[in-house]
Amino acid sequence: MKVGTDAVLLGAWCKVEVGEAILEVGSGCGVISCMLAQRGANAIGLEIHQDSVLESIENAKALPFDNKPVFIGVDFFDWSTSEKFEGIVSNPPFFIQSLNAPNETRNQARHLNAKWIKKFWRKAFDLSRQVSIIIPYIDSQKWIALAHHVGFAVTRSCEVYSFEKDESPIRLLLEFQSNGKKATSESKLVLYADDKSRTVEYTKLCEDYYL
Repeated sequence: MKVGTDAVLLGAWCKVEVGEAILEVGSGCGVISCMLAQRGANAIGLEIHQDSVLESIENAKALPFDNKPVFIGVDFFDWSTSEKFEGIVSNPPFFIQSLNAPNETRNQARHLNAKWIKKFWRKAFDLSRQVSIIIPYIDSQKWIALAHHVGFAVTRSCEVYSFEKDESPIRLLLEFQSNGKKATSESKLVLYADDKSRTVEYTKLCEDYYL
């Protein structure tokens, strides 16, 4: 799995404080958890694919700072813990309306139905009062509706566009809280200028993580 723009955006955009316990669901090769550790959080990443877990562990070992994330090879729904977290972050590996990819691992990483999303929100509610995700804009209303059904409300959102001229976003960054807050802070992020260089806003958001 290559380092994706989605993971970098979420890792840079989500709110975390030094010393907070943060759980990443579907950590892949560990990019987001490594970014959160760089920001001072105590990150734990859960990943069902063992090859990705091994890769994430090696990536964590290479980090040039002492505060390193922990990775566990387990299905989120099978994982049991008494620990509570200040936040959960996830770049959900399932695109509801995506076409099948030719590789079976990538298929599993991109497809699900509403049942999976419901399970995600119920489990998340038991573990934390804050969840931050990045999802395809086309799938956002389903995620938001099912989150509200469990008791989460959107408190921050950011529409992500490839170019300023684009009519609709490609991604939506969302922060949910379950403490009853209803007001939402909304923003917009354009990734590329017309010449395909990174915009000032995109560069500023991610400058601490890109070499």
